Amino acid sequence: MSNASWKDFERRVARDLGGQRRGADTGGVRGGKTDIIHPFFGVECKLLGRVGLADILNACVQAELNSEPHQIPIAVVKKKHGRMDDCVVAMRYNVWREWYGPALDEKQDEDANE
Repeated sequence: MSNASWKDFERRVARDLGGQRRGADTGGVRGGKTDIIHPFFGVECKLLGRVGLADILNACVQAELNSEPHQIPIAVVKKKHGRMDDCVVAMRYNVWREWYGPALDEKQDEDANE
C-alpha cells in the first residue's frame, strides 16, 4: 500500500468532518495524537487491505488513547480500494455509553414520568 493511499484517505476524512489532517505532528500527552485535528472528535483513520473486528477494535482503542478528554474518540475504517460510502465509523460500546448513556437515562426518566 503506498503512502499516498492512506494519506489521501486521512485528507478526505479530515475534509468531510471539517478537520485537518495532522500529518507528522506526533508526541501527544498520552503518547500520541489522533490522525485528524478536530475540536470535537478524536479521529483515528485506518485504510486496510483486510478488515476484521480486531482491526476495528484496535483502531477504537487507539482513538481512545490518543484523544483529548473533551473529544469523542472514533475510528474511521475503510477497506483498501473500497468506496468512501462503505467506511465504518466505530467506537466501543463502553465509550458510546459513557458519552451518550446519560442522555438516554434522562430520556427514559422523562418517558417514565409522562
